[in-house]
Amino acid sequence: MASLGPRFLTLGVKCTKSQLLTAALPSCTQIAKLRSVNDPFPLPPRAKPFRGRKYNAFWQMFDSPIPRMNENSIVVLVEGNLGTGKKELAKKLAEEFDLLYIDDIDFNSMYMSPVFEDFNYRDLNQYAVDRPMYVGLDEFWATEKLEDNPMIMRSQFDSFHLRWFKYRNALKHIFNTGQGVIMARSVYSDIAFCHAMVNRNLFKKSVYKKYLEYTNKAFKYLFTPHLVIYLDATPAYSMKKIKERNVPHEVNSPILTEDFLSKISEGYDKKILPKLE
Repeated sequence: MASLGPRFLTLGVKCTKSQLLTAALPSCTQIAKLRSVNDPFPLPPRAKPFRGRKYNAFWQMFDSPIPRMNENSIVVLVEGNLGTGKKELAKKLAEEFDLLYIDDIDFNSMYMSPVFEDFNYRDLNQYAVDRPMYVGLDEFWATEKLEDNPMIMRSQFDSFHLRWFKYRNALKHIFNTGQGVIMARSVYSDIAFCHAMVNRNLFKKSVYKKYLEYTNKAFKYLFTPHLVIYLDATPAYSMKKIKERNVPHEVNSPILTEDFLSKISEGYDKKILPKLE
């Protein structure tokens, strides 16, 4: 990965030196000045990480996060459809540029009780009369029609909450330590999946409208990422990779088809990438 060098470029015309003009040009090439750990000049030293105290207005006067920052103190997202190799790329970039790699959320822990140790709310599904009350990945991908599993809509809100808090914790890590972070999938990607679910009639349009209003309000409390790397792939390529990794609830899913994957890509193109750009 050393051949990548310390910079990433997006498509567009070359930027001017004026920051004002740069901000006014939507097609301007943005340069993320990431410095490789293999460069001849090492990353500048950071101040001591902030630890242990509640960070309030008083301590801000004595411990600013600014000295902890360097060129690599940024948020990088690696986004893309299923089977595009997001994790592998993110891990290599984390090693190359001294970034903290943050994996996607763990769906198995989505319904773990914060009060009772080792209690998973999904255990209550066995007492449900006709459908699961708490939906994991296996129930999610096994859903063929909304009538069989209305709780699939709730699972999207639950996953959004987990990704929102994970993104917030990533920002806390930057301010506390100065180390940048790179995430394989993020809080923004849930919108693409919901877009695909609406087209598959697994998400009511009225609920989807409320979902977008809800997420847009939640995004206002987060700093947007400095750099987004979108791995574009055809639905056929994604399906090939899904079959190669052979996860049972994916390969046996009645909804995970090339058409569904194309709608996920469409969600990125129409709902997510324009917002982040």
